[in-house]
Parts: sequence; C-alpha cells; structure tokens
Amino acid sequence: MTNNTGSYFNPILPKDPTLAKQVISSSERLEMIKHEKGFLSLFWGTAKNAPYNIAGLISILLSLTAVIYTFVHSYIPVEKSPISVKDYWLMVSPVITLSLGYLFGKTSTSTGATNEP
Repeated sequence: MTNNTGSYFNPILPKDPTLAKQVISSSERLEMIKHEKGFLSLFWGTAKNAPYNIAGLISILLSLTAVIYTFVHSYIPVEKSPISVKDYWLMVSPVITLSLGYLFGKTSTSTGATNEP
C-alpha cells in the first residue's frame, strides 16, 4: 500500500523534473522559514510584529491588573493593604502609557520612517 497523500516533509513529486525541483525547493524554503521563526513566533508573531504584540500584551495585562486591584482593594482592610490604589496606579500608568506610545507613536518626519505594524 502506498500513501498517495504525501506529507509536509515528503511531498508527492510530479513526474515533470522541473516541476519536481520547484516542489522540492518550495518545501525546503518553507522548512527554512519555519526553522527561522522558532517557537516563540507562535506567541509573538513574526520579527516585524513581535514588538507591537508584546507592547500590546503588556498594556492590556497591566490595565487589567490595575482595574482588578482597584476593585479588590475595596474589600481589603486599610491596615492589611500592601499598597494603596493611588500608588499602584502611579506605578503602572507610566508603563501603560509608554507601551501605548510605542504602539501608536511615529518616528520623526525628518527620517521619513514610521512605526507601522
């Protein structure tokens, strides 16, 4: 019994030699790209988009933790609270605004480059 479906690593090659070479080079190129991207690209995306994805994740997580801390803090007695809500927001808000500035900011117009995701 033969497997007529082929696979990613062992594709079924056509009988035409030039077309078979193209299939082999294409599968080799895809394997090289997959190897270059690595494991973390599954989470962060390509090298071009990874900084934007990480900055977005940081701003979302810090915003969520700050909002949750604000609501949970009302149930904690003042003497048992490690840090006040105001102080927590004072620590978190600069990081949130920094990451949002990175996401939506643009570089100087003298260079002509922009930070586009």
